[in-house]
Amino acid sequence: MNMLLCRPEQLVRTESGLMQCLVSDARRIEHIRNILKLQEGDDCKVGLLNQGCFKGRINSVSNSQVVVEFEVANMEKAPAKMPLTLFIAMQRPNTLKKVIHCAVTMGVEKICFFGSYKVEKSYWQSSVLQEKNLQFELDLAMEQCKDPIEPEITFCRYFKSFSEEILPSFMAENPLFIAHPAGNANNVSRIMQEQAAERCGLIVGPEGGFTEYEVGRLQDLGIHLLSLGDRVLRTEFALAALLEIFNLHFSAVNRAD
Repeated sequence: MNMLLCRPEQLVRTESGLMQCLVSDARRIEHIRNILKLQEGDDCKVGLLNQGCFKGRINSVSNSQVVVEFEVANMEKAPAKMPLTLFIAMQRPNTLKKVIHCAVTMGVEKICFFGSYKVEKSYWQSSVLQEKNLQFELDLAMEQCKDPIEPEITFCRYFKSFSEEILPSFMAENPLFIAHPAGNANNVSRIMQEQAAERCGLIVGPEGGFTEYEVGRLQDLGIHLLSLGDRVLRTEFALAALLEIFNLHFSAVNRAD
């Protein structure tokens, strides 16, 4: 936990004008006390959900509550998001958690989980997708990468709707890439420059791969192919490598600006 993530309902304004975040959940209290070993007067990073970051200070620590103070006027900008929408087939529960953590840590702006023929129906009933559990995984990832801004997450269960409604609408304004062995890992910057694009999308398929029909449907849309070579990688490993390609592109663009 590199940042203490606070929600508006956890905040109390003091008479002196400082804002206090009241932490009462056992997980974070345990981490603050026994892992970070923070004590009264110690500094810590505070993130206010979907707003910004602050330099905080521990006001008090007990078995049942940790109180952190910070000045609202001294808000720092949250880390910049990667202007990329990740379209990824729904994964098995354990892989889904890893995908969420990878995408959030890499700063992905939007995530859309979609269905395809090789996505097990049971995946959509995973307890990970319950609002409370999904939020838990998002919180863990945001705390780790010190980014208080949540990505936008949407779901499209059926491939037909995904390929006929969501993708054409997205591609009307943004280039779209798909992980595919026949692609080229070096064409991202060239395509982005040719289309004068500031944002883009990336499609990652199910663990068992797309069917021939699905591949054909996606290719008919004119999606750009992006390859990591011949090795078969776990979804979470492939995703990290793919996102880094885009991270390098956007980092170079930002430096040039």
